[in-house]
Amino acid sequence: LASAFAGQQFSNQAPRMDIATEQPTGVLAQLQAALDNMPGALVYTDVDLNIVFCNARFREMYKVPPLLLRPGRPYPEFLRNLAENGYYGEGDVDAIVARRVESLRNPTGRSFEDHTPDGRWYRILRHRVACGGTVTVMTDITEQKLAEQILADKEMQLHIALDNMPGALVYTDENQRIVVCNARFREMYIVPAELLQPGRPYADFLRYLAENGYYGEGEVDTLVAKRVESLRNPTGKTFEDHTPDGSWYRILRRHVAAGGTVTVMTDITEQK
Repeated sequence: LASAFAGQQFSNQAPRMDIATEQPTGVLAQLQAALDNMPGALVYTDVDLNIVFCNARFREMYKVPPLLLRPGRPYPEFLRNLAENGYYGEGDVDAIVARRVESLRNPTGRSFEDHTPDGRWYRILRHRVACGGTVTVMTDITEQKLAEQILADKEMQLHIALDNMPGALVYTDENQRIVVCNARFREMYIVPAELLQPGRPYADFLRYLAENGYYGEGEVDTLVAKRVESLRNPTGKTFEDHTPDGSWYRILRRHVAAGGTVTVMTDITEQK
C-alpha cells in the first residue's frame, strides 16, 4: 500500500489511469482489486489526515455520503459525520471527533472496538506507515460478540442452576486446579475466599482444611496427599467426612469426559 498508493500520491508522476474509465491500471489496479476483496475494511490517510484510499468493504461498512470518501477528502469530515449521526454514542461532537483524530495522528497500534447504531461491532486497528500517514483496518466482529454473549448467558444460567442445587459442587481440571464451585460449596466450607478462586490449586484448599482439624489427627502432608490422590484417581465410590463443627458430608468424585473431576458434597447430618 505504501509503495503503490502513497508513493504515487507524493511523487511527481501520477499513477497510470485509464482515460475512458478514470480507473487505475497496471499494478495499482491489481492492488486495488486485492484490497477491495479483503474481508476487512481499510482506509489509508496521509500525513495531513486526508484520504488516500479506502477499499470497497470500507464503503459497505460505513454508509456515508460518497463524497466524504473521495481521495483527498479530510478524514475528520468522515469522523464528524459518524459522530453527528450517533455512531459514537452520546457526548460532545467536537470532543468525540478530536479523540478520533488524535488516534489517527498518533496511532498506538492497539485495537479498540466500536458499537454501531445498528448493533454491529467493529474492531479498529491503526498503524503508522513508513512513508507517512496511517492505515486503519476495521473488522466486523459482530458474530464473535454475539457468540460471546450467548456463551456468557449460558454460563450465567449454568451458575444459577449450580448455585441453586441442594448439594455442594466443585469442578477441578486435570491439573487439580479449581474451575468452578457453586454457592453451596462456599457455604459448607468456610475458608478464605482466595482459596476458591478459579485457577487456584485445589490442594491449597485441602491443606487449609487439614491444618484446621477438618480431617482429624494425623500428619498434614499425608492427609492432603490422600485427598489429592482421590481427586486425581476417583473411584466413583462415596466416602464420608465428619467436620469439626459436628456436620457429616457424603463425598462423591467422578472423572468427566472433558477431563478433570467433579466432586459433589451432600450434607447428611440429619440422616446421621
